[in-house]
Amino acid sequence: MNTLPVSAMVLADLTELNTDLVTPGVLGFLVIFGIALVLYFLMRSMTSKLTPLAEKRKAEKAAQEQDTQEQAAQEQDTAGKDVADKDTDTGDRPKGTGKDVPATSTDSEEQTRGTSR
Repeated sequence: MNTLPVSAMVLADLTELNTDLVTPGVLGFLVIFGIALVLYFLMRSMTSKLTPLAEKRKAEKAAQEQDTQEQAAQEQDTAGKDVADKDTDTGDRPKGTGKDVPATSTDSEEQTRGTSR
């Protein structure tokens, strides 16, 4: 078993390679060119598949920002309305009637009496 690695080392020491004769040659060039060609078409395909995804993502992001801005504007509007609609009423009269009558009274005589005070 140990003789196989030893004999391989001996053969490697005896064999000298001429650097002028050992070249990749035409076959090596064709293999590298084929790999480059396949890589070009692969990258082209990948770019065409990813471009619509990037555009879709930009559109979703713009829509989300617009929704956020609309929500902020609505919150500002409702905050302004809340302050304007806030009634400092103590509950003596029904809201929006402008009369000084208790909210529980339904009799017209009581309403008339309430305004005369």
